[in-house]
Formats: sequence, C-alpha cells, structure tokens
Amino acid sequence: MTAVNLNIFLRRRRLFFILAFTALSFLVGYLYLVNSTVFALVSREKLVTILAAKQGAVVSLESEYLTLASGVTMERAIELGFRDAAKETIFADASPLPVLSYVGN
Repeated sequence: MTAVNLNIFLRRRRLFFILAFTALSFLVGYLYLVNSTVFALVSREKLVTILAAKQGAVVSLESEYLTLASGVTMERAIELGFRDAAKETIFADASPLPVLSYVGN
C-alpha cells in the first residue's frame, strides 16, 4: 500500500512541477508581450511627434515657396539676369552607340 501511495505522490509532484512550469512560461510570455507592446506604443508616440515637426517644416516651406512664386514677374526675372529663350528649336542628337550582343552559336 505504501508503494502505491508513494507512486501517486510522485505522480502528483511531477504533475505539480509540470503545471507550475507551464504557468510560469505563460506568465513570462505574457510579460514579454506586454513589454513589447508598451515599447511599440512609446516608439509610435515618438514617431508621431517627429512627424508633426516635419509636417510643420513642410508647411512653412510651402508657404515660403508660394510667397516667392507669387513675386516672380518678367521684369524681376530680367532684373536678375534671365532672358527669353531663343525662338529656334534646339535639340540634341545622340548617334547610336556601339552595342555588344550575344549570338547563341
């Protein structure tokens, strides 16, 4: 009878350690997932802040561009040294370059 009780005790003890290990594994996995989620949220908030700053810079540059673009006139361009393009058609002609090809003999 004591051998049967000892065998049951050892089985229950082994089962306890297996369940304890499983529960601990789940706890560690849960903590890891919560930790990675928190770090992802913090990173996202930092990126949102950086994005807002970049968007503000783009808006100010667009505003500056529109201000400068509205002030360009023909008189101002001539004053800065620009001139009208020639009335003749100007084009570039590129002769074909020698090409190597593989002939499957």
